[in-house]
Amino acid sequence: MSVFTNLQEIFSHQIILILAEQLSTNSNGISIQNYEANGILFIPVFTSAEKLKESLKGHKLENEVIKMEGSYFCSILLGNEIIIVNPDLSDEIRTSANELSELMKDQKNKNS
Repeated sequence: MSVFTNLQEIFSHQIILILAEQLSTNSNGISIQNYEANGILFIPVFTSAEKLKESLKGHKLENEVIKMEGSYFCSILLGNEIIIVNPDLSDEIRTSANELSELMKDQKNKNS
């Protein structure tokens, strides 16, 4: 299975994101946490709660996490973001918002 097929599969389901700020009942906006490693700013995405826990390597996460449909996540990206799925794990995948957008369009066209 190719990396592109894996990405389409991952973002066709719910994903887990870390929030930068708690959700507010007075707003319909969300602020997604990003991180920097080796000079690269990225948004971490996790395929399961187990993968999130494994990636944290015992560190306590102070921020709230949220589950979201992967296709919706892809639709709210600006286009220049770097996305890392399951960072620091053996199944880590690095991609960009532009690449995800194209992959999800391709999948939508195949399903139509």
